[in-house]
Amino acid sequence: MNADVNEICDRDPIVDRSKRTLQNWVDAAAAQAADETGDDDYRRVSTHDLRRCWANHLLVEENVSPRIVMALGGWSSYDAIEPYLAASIEENINATMASIDL
Repeated sequence: MNADVNEICDRDPIVDRSKRTLQNWVDAAAAQAADETGDDDYRRVSTHDLRRCWANHLLVEENVSPRIVMALGGWSSYDAIEPYLAASIEENINATMASIDL
């Protein structure tokens, strides 16, 4: 799982674990966060939340192509991923506007 990115084959999974294992990891982390903070809202965190957060991070903060994020995340239509494009962070807005010669 710690292979150099240059050693990964196109057919290799990004995360070499089962869907259920990932769900268990998220459930355990959410339970631990709830226990440590006393905030039971963490108990509602799911792999779906992780997937949405990951997509938003790649699209908004890392400026990764929506088509690449769709392929990696298993979204089959642009409409499904479009809501994650709408959220911009102030830092990105400022950097983009500063780079434009108006």
